[in-house]
Amino acid sequence: MPEQKITVYTRENCTKSERLRKMLNRWGVDFEEKNVTENRTYLKELQNHNIFAAPVTFIGDQCIQGVQHDRLKSELDL
Repeated sequence: MPEQKITVYTRENCTKSERLRKMLNRWGVDFEEKNVTENRTYLKELQNHNIFAAPVTFIGDQCIQGVQHDRLKSELDL
């Protein structure tokens, strides 16, 4: 099965965004980070999915809001 693209939407000064970033790095997960505070285009991308808060992780077409440790591990097959 081909590796799925992982995109993480974060925001500055957000403890949940920082926890998510550190957790994925600790697990050795390769992901693209999109900071909605620095780039309003990224915020619009989230809003197009009817999502209005970060952090959010997209694994392929799966959307995981917040820091859901067990669900992330399951979706990432860890």
